[in-house]
Amino acid sequence: MRKYLLMSHGLMASGIQNTLTMLIGEPKNLAVISAYIDEDTNIKKEISLILDTLSSKDELVIFTDILGGSINNDAMLFIDNPKVHLITGVNIATIAEIINNDSAHPLKEIIESAILLGREALVYCNTQDQNIIDEDF
Repeated sequence: MRKYLLMSHGLMASGIQNTLTMLIGEPKNLAVISAYIDEDTNIKKEISLILDTLSSKDELVIFTDILGGSINNDAMLFIDNPKVHLITGVNIATIAEIINNDSAHPLKEIIESAILLGREALVYCNTQDQNIIDEDF
């Protein structure tokens, strides 16, 4: 089974979870950590607790907000675990694609494809032809 952990500085992670629920329904197997809301945040301990619940067949995808941030740096300590897949700099398109994908496909392929989709979702709208944008909606 695939499990997901979404972590951010402040309330971004819980906001993304709320948006995902609106767009794709309640994401299954998704835990959220909104870090540094209070002084008791211990990212390494929280990740360890989640890893302790994984079975031998489970995988954990960790989404973090920014490369080089303290949350991502703490999560990096766990990437030697073959069950852990860490993605940073995420957006809603990337997360939704990974969560909605069929677990029968290899996770590495799903992640790589979702990252490409997430990059394509980043658009400087001022440089776009307005007629093309209108047709998309």
